[in-house]
Amino acid sequence: DLQQVAIINRLVKDLSFPIELVAVSTKRETNGLAMSSRNSRLSMQDRATAAILYHSLTKAKKELIEGKSWFEIQQDLILNFEKTESARLEYFELINSDNFEVQSNFDSNVKSAICVAAYFGEVRLIDNISINF
Repeated sequence: DLQQVAIINRLVKDLSFPIELVAVSTKRETNGLAMSSRNSRLSMQDRATAAILYHSLTKAKKELIEGKSWFEIQQDLILNFEKTESARLEYFELINSDNFEVQSNFDSNVKSAICVAAYFGEVRLIDNISINF
């Protein structure tokens, strides 16, 4: 998880540990859903529906890189979640990856990521995708 890596990186730096932390890509199921022990709590239908997380992230990343405004992207994806049965969006945000501040516009010179959290039934899932690092 992006936030956990940031926290551990900060601890390593602040405590001067002689450690190099290497972040790796999220392991995903064939439909793009991030592998997580929480997935076992999903019904079969919710598990299939939860693929909207990764599909939304990859679509948003592509559109940002192509120059579409973050506001338009975010609004389109919020509407898409509202139309998706059993999905309840908590947030879908563009952030500065260094300080986790929410961004209203994409700046290719700032390390950025898109983060999402949503409920599928009673199960809360999170996911993220890096944009330019």
